[in-house]
Amino acid sequence: MNKMKRCTKSMYVAWIDIMGSGILMRTSLNLTWTAANCLHTSVLSARSSSVMSFPMNDGVFLASTAFYDLRDSIVSVYRNIHIHNSEIVQQQTRWPAKLARSIILPRASIAYGPTVYSTNHTAAEDYTAGDQYGHIILGPSVSNAYSYESNVGPFGIFMHESARMHGERRYRASFIRYGTADKGLTKSIIPLLRRYFDVAERHSNELEYEVERQRHHRALCREYFEEVDL
Repeated sequence: MNKMKRCTKSMYVAWIDIMGSGILMRTSLNLTWTAANCLHTSVLSARSSSVMSFPMNDGVFLASTAFYDLRDSIVSVYRNIHIHNSEIVQQQTRWPAKLARSIILPRASIAYGPTVYSTNHTAAEDYTAGDQYGHIILGPSVSNAYSYESNVGPFGIFMHESARMHGERRYRASFIRYGTADKGLTKSIIPLLRRYFDVAERHSNELEYEVERQRHHRALCREYFEEVDL
């Protein structure tokens, strides 16, 4: 039996996944595949050399010792997904439930702590290495990032307390927002989210998206983007 060689270090770890993918898997293989493919191709084009990625079906772990590189990689993934969403709704005057189901809604959380991953894993080989050992990442940072992603709405980034308390800069808030260079992206995302939630409320049964959950997610987005009219 081959033994996996490992590397252990304290790192920032992010988990990004697609909101509602479980329901999507039960209703449309085509839409599920499109959403997962969009997420992973977005990661490939957005990643920096200091950020490693570990794809996992409808989600992905990103890991780095550089916090802002990790955050900016997440925002770049969001930008690519938003472009995909915008192309879907372009020139659409009506939003039937099927179109709303096609909108990809990512969300993420970041944690910090001891992390172990295989030493044959490199940023350049994340999606191409044939050795399954190259896609293993473990540790409390992984567990916390995975567990707290639901504390933020679509296109948001949640900060676990382990990440908030590490480093020279201490974050009192549990949300980490986009950089100043990405304000245009924020302004572009808000109208799409507003329209999505309006349609989802009218088609809650068809989308299997309970109204109370919608209102909760909408409130999270309203707080995250600091947009009272969302």
